[in-house]
Amino acid sequence: MERMKNPRVVAFIAIILSALNLRTMIVALPPLMPHISQELGFNTTTIGILGTLPTIMFAVSAFAVPHIMRFLNIPQALCVAMLITGLGQFFRVIGPNPVFLFLGTGCALFAIGMGNTILPLASREFFPEKVPTINTTYLFTMQITMGLAPVVVGLESMPGWQLTLGMWGILGIAAAAAWLPLARIRRPRTPQHKQHSKNDTGKKKANIPVWKTKVGWGLAFMLGCTSFVTYTLIAFIPQIYVEAGMSKQFAATMLGIWSFTGIILNASGPWLVGRFNSVFIFVVISGACSIVGTLGLVFATNSAPVLWVIISGLGPLSFPMSLTLIDSRARTMQGATSLSSFMQGIGYTIASLGPFCAGLLHDIFHDFHAASILTASFTVMMIVGGYFATRQVFVEDQLARRLSTSPQSA
Repeated sequence: MERMKNPRVVAFIAIILSALNLRTMIVALPPLMPHISQELGFNTTTIGILGTLPTIMFAVSAFAVPHIMRFLNIPQALCVAMLITGLGQFFRVIGPNPVFLFLGTGCALFAIGMGNTILPLASREFFPEKVPTINTTYLFTMQITMGLAPVVVGLESMPGWQLTLGMWGILGIAAAAAWLPLARIRRPRTPQHKQHSKNDTGKKKANIPVWKTKVGWGLAFMLGCTSFVTYTLIAFIPQIYVEAGMSKQFAATMLGIWSFTGIILNASGPWLVGRFNSVFIFVVISGACSIVGTLGLVFATNSAPVLWVIISGLGPLSFPMSLTLIDSRARTMQGATSLSSFMQGIGYTIASLGPFCAGLLHDIFHDFHAASILTASFTVMMIVGGYFATRQVFVEDQLARRLSTSPQSA
């Protein structure tokens, strides 16, 4: 089969189109839930289950990725993932039916979770010498879609929530089409890529047990605890402002400001990892912003509503850093695959508890005070995880040292 002349150009376009799909489902659904709930008869429990579905499916798909990658290469896996993302979003709006909504949403979220795990590997595969730059670009793109909440709210006037949700499936189909040429054609390996992957030879059959390493657990808690706070804030920032006496439109705007603040983070996080040998100090700064901003949001909402949402929006800086550290903490592609799968599987399992626990505490105490203290405690755990994740070690080396010091049988 004839080789492509510019595979990296095609790969870059495919990566960007894929990034556009990673958060659209999350930001598109919550503003429309009042309409959907009224039409489909959802109660609060059902809404809570639907709100927790993203992180659950992200965790499940992350654990499944190593098994999927035994049969598909990176472009093939991403092509399939983006195709399912698009079709799932079309399927969930076939009709005003809860079964279609849940099945379509679940399938699409599983595929998006595959994208979460595999896209960092695509950066390493196609641009091994420019991983921080490529990660910055696609995370920047992903964050832009998270800032669309106010826009989505403005689309409520469109004829039916099905059209408002279903139109996002077009992005998934476009991303799948972009990956298709690379999925069919073996790309020529650049000199940089050959050098980068020398250590991968002969090590692709077995998964690396990263759960036996401190760096693996450090990255898992760094990403997981950051996401715990992030998804809790996404779910409840509007409600915090509404309960403080502000309008729903103002509350949605605050969520949009919080999301757009992340654009700065996603531009700077990968750059920091590529620029500094140790980024632990930035993990600490990220945690401090998260704690101060979240407590301010809850305990002093009306005193400085915009300030608190901006400060808390700076907290997820540790998220793009954790994704970029995948490449920095693995010598081989197999190590990066195992590390990405483990940290995102454990991380999103932790994150799935965030909205549920915060909602439960709100129902018990009728305010978000206890929930904000809970998020602060998880931020502290994120900092501890960040300490181990940012140390200058490779997961393969750490595992080798662990095995060499294990008691040997006689």
